[in-house]
Amino acid sequence: MNEQRINNEITSRFVKIVSEDGLSKEMMKVAALRIAQDQGLDLIEVDCRGDMSICKIYDYNKKKYHEQKNMKNQKNMLLKQFKQQ
Repeated sequence: MNEQRINNEITSRFVKIVSEDGLSKEMMKVAALRIAQDQGLDLIEVDCRGDMSICKIYDYNKKKYHEQKNMKNQKNMLLKQFKQQ
């Protein structure tokens, strides 16, 4: 799995922020970083298209925790299936 760029790792000058309800807003990266920091969250790059990155604002550590938990559950399920065969 490729690592996503977060916060200052994002190289684009402009970003499009996509919210949970599907609305999007274009702004400079520094303004988006300020919004994320004010909320105590991270600016996460979802996709990079030319000069503009598509980003979301959420807690990166919480996301990574849930991904690791899901991977562990998937491994356990595969192991159980393998043992049943």
